[in-house]
Amino acid sequence: MKLSHLIVWVLSGIIFAFMLVFYLKRIRQLNKDKKIQHQILEEKREKFQYLTKEIMDTTDEDHLDEVVLFRLLRIEDEDEDFYEHMNHSERLILGIYSLNQSLSGKYATIQSFFDSPATQCYAEDIQDYFDEIGAHQLHDLLVAVKRLIEIIDNDEDDEEDDPLMGIYSRYNFTDFTQEY
Repeated sequence: MKLSHLIVWVLSGIIFAFMLVFYLKRIRQLNKDKKIQHQILEEKREKFQYLTKEIMDTTDEDHLDEVVLFRLLRIEDEDEDFYEHMNHSERLILGIYSLNQSLSGKYATIQSFFDSPATQCYAEDIQDYFDEIGAHQLHDLLVAVKRLIEIIDNDEDDEEDDPLMGIYSRYNFTDFTQEY
């Protein structure tokens, strides 16, 4: 073997080892950060699982949504019929949160929200929730998504001038997910 080839192999090995060290260091740091985030989340979940006047008074306005959400998640965990026992505002908050969570996965599409048994209870009214909070464009988008699901389920022909599809008449589920 020529000396020049040996030098190239040695330098390549050194560069690879150098990159491997930094890669492993980064992985350890990410795992450490993830563990800290999980610990913070569990502390908040424990602290805010029961709403009291004191908690509501001491929590700043920017974090009140977290407080309410943790309470709702506790109710969801403890009660099999949680949806039946929640009021409309609680359903609205948890419905929008569930839609956002179902889209946070690597390969998730908006269709996964409507197909999942875990979020089925929110799927019927989700577009109305967005209309209530003034997100009218998201309302229209979700109406079109539900219409596309209906077209697929009933094996109908999709028409370009379908009034429920509106401007989304040529969208597929990936397009809807990106638009959301």
